[in-house]
Amino acid sequence: MLKPKSAPLQRVRSRPGLQTVRPLPDWAAKLAPRALRTASKEHAEALDRIERTRHDERVATAAVEAAAAADRAGAEAAVAAGEQVPDPRLPAALGARSRAARAAEAAKGLARSSQDSYVRALHEHREALAQAVYDEHRRLHEAGAPAVSELESILVGLRGVSHLASELDDLRESTPSSRLQQFAPAFRIRSGRDPLEGSLREALDTLRGALAAEAPAVDKVNAKPAELTAADEAATAGDRAA
Repeated sequence: MLKPKSAPLQRVRSRPGLQTVRPLPDWAAKLAPRALRTASKEHAEALDRIERTRHDERVATAAVEAAAAADRAGAEAAVAAGEQVPDPRLPAALGARSRAARAAEAAKGLARSSQDSYVRALHEHREALAQAVYDEHRRLHEAGAPAVSELESILVGLRGVSHLASELDDLRESTPSSRLQQFAPAFRIRSGRDPLEGSLREALDTLRGALAAEAPAVDKVNAKPAELTAADEAATAGDRAA
């Protein structure tokens, strides 16, 4: 008996989480095309809106707990005094929390929409951004070479003046008639004398390492991964059409 052929497995394309796609930082946004920069900004605002509504929801939840405790205390005090129990505060607090929760959920929906637009803009303008990144890397590399020389000059100067100051301090403790005279103003490394020297040394090492890195290859950035199948291409085209 022939068994019916099973349908081929199709990969389910799940949506990324709201915290996995981050907006462009300010320095990167300056390199991006206008449409991509706008989409990134709108998504950043949507993520900020989520944080605000979550904070409001937490505040409303705390207010519910406080209202419930106040209602209990007020009822007990009224009964003990033989008075009428005051109107409860809890219903109003529950209403405020419900509104805050709905606002937080709505903010998530808006953020998902802004994220979808942002992701589409990233794919649409990827090549232009990659070229801008390459050009900026080359510009910074050209600007960094003179900066290395300047930092080296400053570092050598700091070491020299620190050493000379130390020699002058030693000279102050002796007299011209002393038989043990010693004065060596020439450059000699005495690390740790100036806090700025350590900061400059660290900055210089970091800059040298960054300049040693190769510029990103634009053709590799724009190349499609080998595992990108025809089904993925069709799905991506469908997303853009939507």
